[in-house]
Amino acid sequence: MLSGTAAWAEPHDVWDYYMLLPKDYFEVPNREQLFKDMRGTLDKKNGYLKMDGDGAQHGMELGLFKRTHGDYLLAAYLPPMDEPQVFLDFFKYENGKLVKQNWAKIMPVKFDENLLYKIPRTGTDIVVTKPNGKKLYVLKWNGEKFQRTK
Repeated sequence: MLSGTAAWAEPHDVWDYYMLLPKDYFEVPNREQLFKDMRGTLDKKNGYLKMDGDGAQHGMELGLFKRTHGDYLLAAYLPPMDEPQVFLDFFKYENGKLVKQNWAKIMPVKFDENLLYKIPRTGTDIVVTKPNGKKLYVLKWNGEKFQRTK
């Protein structure tokens, strides 16, 4: 937070974006302690954060994708736990908070909760697979949206 104000400073790395995620992504309010307890992976240089889940807290993978205008798109992926469903949301920072983006304006395919989406730690390709690991296609980032390739 900015000193003496209630507004957040503009996020500079994936950790800042993690701290701005909507509260419904978390089962406990202390996100810093949760990350430590889950022994998460933080790679600020590559804009990547991964945290495994447990019985209460859903795991997540976050990836920052630089846009042509210099700002970032955050991919927030919640992989399956006990249920086969997955969630993949995209956010843009606006006026002190993360604003969920319209999937159809970013992705060339419909979201399929039965598929797995691998957020890259390096690079900008999201690999989409079946639950058995069979690769279906790759979503390549072009600076504004993703494009489907084989």
